[in-house]
Order: sequence, then C-alpha cells, then structure tokens
Amino acid sequence: MSAGRRPWPPAAVAGLAVRAALRSRLAPVSAFLTVAVAFACAFLLSGDGSPAGSLRAALSWSVGFAVLVLSLCAVFLGSDFAGHLRRGRLVQVCAAPLRREALLAAWWAGTVLALGLLVAVAFVAVALAAGLRYALGEADARAALAQVLVARGRARAPAPDPERLRALAEAELARREAAGRLPEGLSREEAFEAIERVFRTRRRSVPRRARISWRFAGVRPQAGARWLGLRFRYQAQAVDRSWLGERPTVQGGFLFAAPGSERRFSVPGRWAAGEVHEVRVPVEVLAGGDRLEVTYVNLERRPVVVRFPEAGPEVLFPAGGFVANVLRAALALWGRLLFLAAVGLAAAAVFDRRLAVGVALWALLVASGSEFLRESLRPGVFGTVDPLLRPLLASVVALLPDLARDDLASLLAAGERVEPLGVVRSLGFDGLVRGGVVLAAGAVAFARRELGATRA
Repeated sequence: MSAGRRPWPPAAVAGLAVRAALRSRLAPVSAFLTVAVAFACAFLLSGDGSPAGSLRAALSWSVGFAVLVLSLCAVFLGSDFAGHLRRGRLVQVCAAPLRREALLAAWWAGTVLALGLLVAVAFVAVALAAGLRYALGEADARAALAQVLVARGRARAPAPDPERLRALAEAELARREAAGRLPEGLSREEAFEAIERVFRTRRRSVPRRARISWRFAGVRPQAGARWLGLRFRYQAQAVDRSWLGERPTVQGGFLFAAPGSERRFSVPGRWAAGEVHEVRVPVEVLAGGDRLEVTYVNLERRPVVVRFPEAGPEVLFPAGGFVANVLRAALALWGRLLFLAAVGLAAAAVFDRRLAVGVALWALLVASGSEFLRESLRPGVFGTVDPLLRPLLASVVALLPDLARDDLASLLAAGERVEPLGVVRSLGFDGLVRGGVVLAAGAVAFARRELGATRA
C-alpha cells in the first residue's frame, strides 16, 4: 500500500488554525452565549407590549449581541497568533520551506473559516428562535408577527440639487447686498450660509393648505406583493404655540400616483409630530412600473407649518423572505470579521499578544465610530497642530471600514432588506481588499522578524 500524500502546506496551516480556534475557550463560549441569548430574547422580551414589538426587540437585541460578541471573538482569535508563536507551536512551521507570507495568509484563512462557523451558529439560532416565536404565537398575533419576518426594500427620493440651492442662495445674497440689507456683524460667507439654510428649510416645509411632492424610483415589489408602505416623520410649528402641546397632531393627507397615471390613491389622517408613522397603499398604485409620486397636503385648520426631515419619507416594499435576509446579514457580518481578524493577525505578527489585542480593539472602536469621527474632523479642530494631526487622523479613518454603516440588528428588527450591494461591499472590499492590505503589511514585517522574538 502506497503512502498517502502529504497535505498541501498552506491547507495544513489553515486546518491547524481552525482547530486552534475551535479548541480555545472563546469559540464554544461565544457560540453558547449567542444561541442562549437568541432564544432567551425571543421569549422573554416584551418590547412595546405588542406581539410584533416583542419580536422586533428580540431580533434587535439578539443580533446586536451576536455582532458584539463575534467582533470581539475576531479580535482575540486573530491576535492569538502571537500566543502560538510565543509558546513555540509555530516555530517548526516557520522554519519549514513554506514562506512566512503564505503562513500568515493560511492562518488568516483558517481563522476566518472558524469565525464563519460561529457566525452560522449565531444566525441560525436567531432564525430558529424567531420562527419558533412565530409558530408558538397565538393565531390572531401571527399576522402582526409575519409583518416583521419579511425583507422590505427601501426607496428614497433623490436629494435636492446642491448647485441649484447654492445658485438660489447666491442670487438672494446679491439682492440683499444691492439693497444694503445684509445683517450686521456677519461676514459675506456667514450670510451666505444663513441664507442657504433658510432655502433648505423652506423646501421641506409645508404651510397650511400647501403641499410638497417627492418622486421615487426603483420601487420593485416581489411577485405577489399586495401593499406598499410609506414611512415618514415630521415636526410641527405654529405661530401660536399654546394649542400644540407636547405631542401635537396635524391633519393632512398623502396622495399616491404613478407618473403619468390618472389613478390616484389618497390616505388622509391626523398624525402626531415627532413620531415615526407608516401608511399603506395597494401595490396597484404603481400601474405596472417602478416609479411613484407621493404628495403631502397640509389640511390643518389652524395655522401650522409641517416640516419634514432633509431626507424626506421613504417607500417600503416587499423584496424577499426573512431567511434570505438573515443569510445576507450573516455574510455582511462575516465580511467585517475578515477585516478585524486581519488586523489582529497582522498586529500579532509584529507585537506580543497583549499589544496585538490592543491594536485590534482600537481598530474596532475607530471603525465603529468612523462616521462620527469623519464629521468631527473639521478644519481647526486641533488648533495649532491641526495641519499635521487632522490629515493624519482623516487618512486613518479613510483606511478603516465603516463598521456602523449598516446596522444589521435594526434592519432585521424592522423587517428591512439587507442590501446585496452592501453584502458585496462588506465581503469583497472591507473583508478581502482592506483585510488583505492590512495582512500584507503584517506579512512584510513578519518576514523580517527573528523566530522567537517579540516586540512591544
């Protein structure tokens, strides 16, 4: 009998990484916690007291918990490479003909495979717990629960043309300059910004008996869908504030029609200001197309101005099932974990384990708040060292992925679709491209490192 072939060295290293990850205490504890929390939330949380509210709360908490635990798991499993080096388990492998760059890439592949298994366990538990909650629910509550266990697409109206708003503001500023009516104490730039804010506010404000319209494109409900939803929120402002109270309500109405169609659907109502509302219209309003025009009319008898947010309302439409949405959320999270594991592994190839964990945790914190940091890095924020420090921090924020870009817990809890494009961006660009760049940088340093040496 001939001897079996020796395994391909990178595959052997990847298998070693998988076994090392699954044999650690972290992996089974993380799997147990995510499964236990998923089922506990499904049957213990009450949310707003309604069946749908309790299921939304369960999905939000269980998915949010899984994202947190698995992100930390990626940090520690990636950084544990330094511990294996320190304990001498990889010295013989490093001395083998396998290049160290290939060793690091193979260990990353094994680590992310183990993380993929943990992600699968967590999200299968989330789906099973939600399905069990639906199956054991009362018959009259299942219709409400079914509204949560869906995947709805979103369509938003296009943003206003900034160049047109700037042109209007410039024209108004020129008129005021010619008439000598510029506010005292303001520079020309400050006056222009104030006028531009006024124009932005006016375009989303609806006085009494006035109306405002939005046009939506890409409204493509799945076959068999019966309803579209419009989710909106607004603020109310009156000249006489005495009647408004803490939670004012305003009488109004929405008109729905496809562009060029004579068939219209109207939804009148009185809605509270400052709260999120949703109204439904039959899918026949699209008239077979994918475009929709929505008009709001302020029908309040008293003098009140309704002001919508800058983004306006959004149209929601059925676009898939719950299980497929959970799968997309799991893949999106896995892509983020690819990057975090790469950061931990690259740091572990250079530093000792504690410092590698610190570097990976720092990357996790900065990437989770990158949007806030990006908005905070305004000119002059660092005073005299601003020309040196701000570009440096801005480049770091730009290199890291925005881990808070798509809130997976909120999307699943609201029954909204995790966009396939977001999954591709998370897996392809954030995970493979960004993670690969970080890993390559770590591999360059690891190739020049002496065996057994650690640097802090």
